[in-house]
Amino acid sequence: MHITVTIRFEKGYIANPYWPALERLITLKKQSGVDRARSETKRQQALKAWLDKSGMTMDDFAMLARDAARPFHTSPTGEILIPAHHLHGFIAATAAVVPSAMRLAKPEQIRTVLECGDFVTGKTKADGVFERFIRNPLTNQRRLQTDEYIADFTATGQVRLVNDDLVKQAREFVAFGGREIGIGACRKMGWGRFTIMEWKA
Repeated sequence: MHITVTIRFEKGYIANPYWPALERLITLKKQSGVDRARSETKRQQALKAWLDKSGMTMDDFAMLARDAARPFHTSPTGEILIPAHHLHGFIAATAAVVPSAMRLAKPEQIRTVLECGDFVTGKTKADGVFERFIRNPLTNQRRLQTDEYIADFTATGQVRLVNDDLVKQAREFVAFGGREIGIGACRKMGWGRFTIMEWKA
């Protein structure tokens, strides 16, 4: 059974995606020694030398950095999406803590019982930037973390339920997760929490 679901985020949603481009950028910086250089001149020299050796240009590096810094998943038209993999992560996290009366399946089986597609948000740009200091567990040193967010919006998408008899229980399951778990980043700080506005089979 396919169900159309509309959910409302009052505080907002932070995606903080980890792109393949970000992994490549981190690896590039490690291999080139950019972050170990003590001056901007030395950093630029180290970067250029590594790029030349790898057959890349500074324009290639700038494009990689832009791709790595994208704050949200978007559609081809530029609309911000809540991607299916964030929703599946939410479902798995909810399955691990939901009361037994609401349980749809064992946590390791939940993704085969309740499946999601991308949810559309109607947003095309961030509403603001969330700043906080986070601690490095290895050094105990704090650093400023900033993430763009969207706030006060509804998102709509499709979920697929393999067992038609679980429609009501699935709604209770998702409602619990929206209230207690949330979707995306910074969930312990209240981001990504939602309420169900529509659940239409």
